[in-house]
Amino acid sequence: MAACTRKDRKKYRILLSSFTAEEKVKLSTLIQKLGGTYVDTPTFVRTCSHVICGKPNRGEKFLSGCASGRLVKVSFDHYPTPHHSTPPHTKPCTTPPH
Repeated sequence: MAACTRKDRKKYRILLSSFTAEEKVKLSTLIQKLGGTYVDTPTFVRTCSHVICGKPNRGEKFLSGCASGRLVKVSFDHYPTPHHSTPPHTKPCTTPPH
């Protein structure tokens, strides 16, 4: 598989949903450093390629992203687990196979 070039990454248009203003600033800076485009809008736009959500919700961006087949990523930083640990389904299995 060929490496993703900077030209290819420019086509990534990313929406953020369910983040605080401070988190959006940090994430938008990171998106731009990685060569993507942050789309700052309160509503879903069909030209986006990705939707990143702080948590699953019934908001327009999240639901429209799911319905239109966009890549929707839910941030695990906001995942409700005790002691801010890794979500249970991503922890490695420690039980030996039978």
